[in-house]
Amino acid sequence: MEELIPVNSEKELEELFKQNYFKADEDFYFGVKNLAINFPLTLPISEERIIPKSAIEERQVGFSINNSKQHFAFSNCKFDLLLEFKDSESNLHFDNCQFNGVDAENKHLSGKIRFRECHFYNWVNFRNTTFYELADFWRSIFYPPTIFFKTEFIGTTVFSATTFKENVLFTYSLIDKLILFRGTKIEKGFDISTAIRSGEMGIFDFHVQDFKSLNKKLDEEAYERAIAQNAEIPIKNKRETFRILKQEHISQNNVVHSIEYKTLENETYLKENISKLLRGESIVSCVSNLFVLSLNWLSSRFGVSYFQAAFFTLIFGGLFYYFTILSTSKYEMAMNFDWNIFYENIPTYSSYLLPTHRFDFLGEEFGDKYSFNNWFYFFDLFGRIVTGYGIYQTIQAFRKFR
Repeated sequence: MEELIPVNSEKELEELFKQNYFKADEDFYFGVKNLAINFPLTLPISEERIIPKSAIEERQVGFSINNSKQHFAFSNCKFDLLLEFKDSESNLHFDNCQFNGVDAENKHLSGKIRFRECHFYNWVNFRNTTFYELADFWRSIFYPPTIFFKTEFIGTTVFSATTFKENVLFTYSLIDKLILFRGTKIEKGFDISTAIRSGEMGIFDFHVQDFKSLNKKLDEEAYERAIAQNAEIPIKNKRETFRILKQEHISQNNVVHSIEYKTLENETYLKENISKLLRGESIVSCVSNLFVLSLNWLSSRFGVSYFQAAFFTLIFGGLFYYFTILSTSKYEMAMNFDWNIFYENIPTYSSYLLPTHRFDFLGEEFGDKYSFNNWFYFFDLFGRIVTGYGIYQTIQAFRKFR
């Protein structure tokens, strides 16, 4: 930032506005730059206090005579104390500004609000704020945890290239038209599970990694406090957020990126069920879910790793083959490894990996020389199930880009 000029009162700021106005986007703006605003400021400032009445009456300047329709621009300014908004139809443009506190709670902003390359420090409050027109936070950085609580985004909303250093939650927010997250950087948690999404989401080049969540039993009061006050994300909200992002990518025919959220969704569900089981909740359901989820994770990382699926098939197929041949009179368990026996069994092991193999896959002569106990058929049957499942998972993983 350039060296800033200190401004210590609203009157001083009004005088600077009177001296500077320009035309942009077919509107006239009052514009100031390179200021350190050292007092709490409420925007927009009344037009009558800036434009002389004679100028309004003679229409000597291009500003709207309607007191509610104004246009203000701040460039390279630092707001050391609170910046508060009031209901207005004004267009407000902040370019490369720093804020130590922003309060727009319960406000109706009908103009275009632009925060471009701005830095939000300490405290941001957009609770119950309504943006009727463009709300643009392009390339801005939010340093504190941020909750857009019941914020109504009626017009187009832009978070492109925006960075959130802490958790960001869109708790019961309304997305009515379009919200853009192109290139948005989420460094901690992201929760859009409770948002009301009647509009579209633009999520190109947008990535949310696994993040820390609130993984414990919450009553209704604790849940509301977490997502509305503490900026904490319960694990079920985390899982639902990943599901929403997965479905958004699928709806946009972006199968490649939907896969990463499919994996994150299932991994989150796995952790959720482990925690429930440890707390003694829904034991039967959790055990059933954990069996399926763990098997999917172990076999192919939820259908995304064909290498892991093939490795699973070979290893577990080999394990069941080993117990199957131990159920014959020819082999017995030993602590030492015999390479001759290993090479001898490669052909029959290859046949065993085919789930439709015959029961005499060891050879007709083998049955004449050696006997089988009942465990032979048990391990052979379950080996077919395991290798069949592993082959299926391998094929599914190969088809993940379908």
